[in-house]
Amino acid sequence: MSNQIENVLRTSSLERKIYCRYEKPIGEASRRSGISRELLTAVISRESGGRNVRGDGGHGRGLMQIDDRYPPHARWLKANRDGLDPHTNIGYGAALLAENLASFDGIEHAALAAYNAGPAAVRRALARGADPDSVTTGRDYSADVLRRARSFAEQLLNGTAVCLANARRAQ
Repeated sequence: MSNQIENVLRTSSLERKIYCRYEKPIGEASRRSGISRELLTAVISRESGGRNVRGDGGHGRGLMQIDDRYPPHARWLKANRDGLDPHTNIGYGAALLAENLASFDGIEHAALAAYNAGPAAVRRALARGADPDSVTTGRDYSADVLRRARSFAEQLLNGTAVCLANARRAQ
């Protein structure tokens, strides 16, 4: 099996695990923000691998890795259990992504890059004619998140992403 296929299979399984564990807060955040549950799950997968931790050298917090170096986020984190409550963390991250989508005229590629690198960095990249991902971690953030979201959406459509608890309830 090729490394690319193995990576897709491993990632697909990760998104399913994340979604099943955090199905309720992901669904609620999706309804409030208008961001698809597939995209929210993919962002969580890329940002934290589904681990509700401090990451990014201690600056990213929770599943959506809200960064404390940006003053509004730092204030939110201070008022919200350091961002480690999954419900509020996913909700806040979804709201940030929705703001980015509005700011970048609904262009997911740019909005996702801005979630990772900040809106100003993405605007500078776009102004010089560069790909928004050129300023992101790994230079592939939005492309990777969109790939994960598509893969997970396919699982939802073909039924392979059914959560075990839901499958038991359906029996």
